Amino acid sequence: MRLTSARLIGALVLGIGCALLSTAHAQQDVKRQIGITTTDDKLLVTFSYKDVFTAPIKKKLKSGLPTRVVVRAFLEHRGKPVALWARSTSIVYDLWEEVFIVTDEDNRGRRKARAKSATEAIN
Repeated sequence: MRLTSARLIGALVLGIGCALLSTAHAQQDVKRQIGITTTDDKLLVTFSYKDVFTAPIKKKLKSGLPTRVVVRAFLEHRGKPVALWARSTSIVYDLWEEVFIVTDEDNRGRRKARAKSATEAIN
């Protein structure tokens, strides 16, 4: 099944928009920029979820409690799912080591990293 580029882009932008709307409680009137590039058989969408981390949320990152952000981008055609991409990021501050443990999980697998600051952890 082939979708026209306009429908494909429209459906994807709608899906990403809906997924990012779930973060609206963190900050109102947020401007988000989404980049879209197409080729004959590929669609590349770029966006950032950093704006979810407002100053109060960054401060709460040091509490030691886990903070999780889940981003989902999906594409539907006639009400049926055609494609789905999801990424989960978990940030936990290790109070003893005084570092942030960042765990990213998506279709490429699970990756862990350490960060020295909240800003570094969300980048």
